[in-house]
Amino acid sequence: MGFDGASAVRCDVGSGNGPNLGAESIPFPANDSPVGCSLGEPDARARLTAMSAMAAAMAHELAQPLTAASNYMEGCAAVIRQRIHGLEQLLGYIEDAAAQTARASDIVLRMRAFVKTGAIDARPECLVEMLDAVSARLSSLEDVEVVRSFAPGATCVLGDRIQLEMVLSNLLLNAAQAMWNSPVRRIEIATWTEGSRIRIRVADTGPGVAPAIREHLFEPMVSTKIDGTGLGLAISQTIVDAHDGTLTIEPSEPGEGAVFVLTLPRGPEFI
Repeated sequence: MGFDGASAVRCDVGSGNGPNLGAESIPFPANDSPVGCSLGEPDARARLTAMSAMAAAMAHELAQPLTAASNYMEGCAAVIRQRIHGLEQLLGYIEDAAAQTARASDIVLRMRAFVKTGAIDARPECLVEMLDAVSARLSSLEDVEVVRSFAPGATCVLGDRIQLEMVLSNLLLNAAQAMWNSPVRRIEIATWTEGSRIRIRVADTGPGVAPAIREHLFEPMVSTKIDGTGLGLAISQTIVDAHDGTLTIEPSEPGEGAVFVLTLPRGPEFI
């Protein structure tokens, strides 16, 4: 079942939402600062900045799984009250709520470790599986045509799955929300290899991003949405930087849609 902050949950049950820290990466101290050090010291200031960034990132990211878990439990209560649905539907809600709660816990642990050390747990991860998982959680994609085109050998990347899913979720959610009023709602996802890198292109059919905003799009608190936090792309870029990758937006004319290109280290293909 898909959940995001803008859509209703299936079976008439409510729904939940999806991420960036800035074009300039925030310095993450390698070790904890000594207890009691003055905030005037560089290490203390860096730690305070990092902790503030972690708090903002987690508040942004946890909204989706926690709201989804809450809505699943509300669904359980509704099924029990109605007493007309089978136990299998009730069991499905409970299992989905448990999965979303576990995901929220993973986000907290991964983001805490990331802010504390600046390191990631890079492993071979399948783009197809990550996109499937992200798409299933975003109900705003239900009426969007998603076209995938993967070049041979361009489906496996090296990285932290939880963090990369955060980036992919943010890109897809932004694209879907940008196309609310578009006559054609389509997202095209293409991948190809460039040496030891895999490039992932995400293009939508929305109104695009104005040039004046584009140059500041990856800065914190910059958003094209009325109710946007301006954190999604900033957190995403910080995550991508830590993966030794890049996240950019291609130039486009107004009305041509937005095109983001994500580059990540290439992993060994799964057999």
